[in-house]
Amino acid sequence: MRIPRKITPDGLTDALVMVRYPATDAPPEALFGEFYRNFTALGFSYLPPDATETGGNGVNNPVFFNEDGAVIIVRPGQLWFNGVSRPLTASVQEGKETGNYMGWRAYSTLLATILEPLLKSQILTGFTSVTVRYINVLPWRPLTEQISPVVEIPTFKNLESLPSFDYHLNWPVTENGFQVRLRLTDQIRRSDRANAKGTIFDVEVVCRRIGTTFSELQEVLEITHQKQKEVFFGLLSPDFLDDLHPEYDPL
Repeated sequence: MRIPRKITPDGLTDALVMVRYPATDAPPEALFGEFYRNFTALGFSYLPPDATETGGNGVNNPVFFNEDGAVIIVRPGQLWFNGVSRPLTASVQEGKETGNYMGWRAYSTLLATILEPLLKSQILTGFTSVTVRYINVLPWRPLTEQISPVVEIPTFKNLESLPSFDYHLNWPVTENGFQVRLRLTDQIRRSDRANAKGTIFDVEVVCRRIGTTFSELQEVLEITHQKQKEVFFGLLSPDFLDDLHPEYDPL
């Protein structure tokens, strides 16, 4: 299918990218010191852990943010990025806080600015996987009208009788190293619009490829982002997608 460049409203609450990196010989404090030096040199400010919410593991994670609202979260063996500016305390899971997405071109350029020096200087010796996870809160319609009829998920057949539901699905890892995780949450209340309902489309694509150079990482980032877009737009019915005013790049 032809993939839109943009939809309106996009409903993006988060545009998350995670790069998993192998263990290094450097002590954790020294590695964090290198992250701090590099990120602050690029204009990011440091938010101490006690000023942030705890992560999913119950541990405060160091956060860096810049004036455009981009965020870096440092976790053991992982660097997380968010290309949607929104309150730092807003929950990733709830999808109730929308923000401004910088767009993939600017986002990928920012990621390159951050990651290329880390790999070239061997602060990071490589990467072991890349995750791209976009969370959209789209205007509510019955999910059977939102989802493409070619998407065969058996539990979608009797949704009209349910007041709400939260659906999770993990596809097995493919031969070329991709794994897709999907979460659909129906009929949430949207805090950005009074008395409005929405549906969370939370699509995560993991690419389990190993590399050591930035050019390899950049290639994996691009193909994983493209796969994520293909999965997300492949879920939507043509009529529902038309209601989102899709914009396409010229052929």
